[in-house]
Amino acid sequence: MRYLKIQPAPTLHSLVACYFVWEGDAGEGLKVQSPPNCFTSITFNYENQYWASQHNSTLNLVPRAFVSGQFTSNYTLELKGTIGVVGIVLKPCSLYNIFGVRMTQLVNSRVPLSFLPGLPEAIL
Repeated sequence: MRYLKIQPAPTLHSLVACYFVWEGDAGEGLKVQSPPNCFTSITFNYENQYWASQHNSTLNLVPRAFVSGQFTSNYTLELKGTIGVVGIVLKPCSLYNIFGVRMTQLVNSRVPLSFLPGLPEAIL
């Protein structure tokens, strides 16, 4: 399993907290629990799709390319097979400053990247 965290260039430090790469083999199943956080992210999954739940609720299939909001409680990711995920962890106000998206629209959620206005079709 490899998790790599990359710091942004100084010119992007006001918007980007870090970039990440997560690769490996989850085998027949891996559950990862994450705590609440104030960050948002833009994430791309290029291997097996995985599931997420919060508050022990129903599992939801995570989109291949998505934007996520701030999470107010722990959430669990359930993965199987090959993991291949890259992402941009944004500072709290970045989605609004870049795309005009208010945080209240994304709290505790992962939505397809097409939710963000102005992105080229090629990356959606």
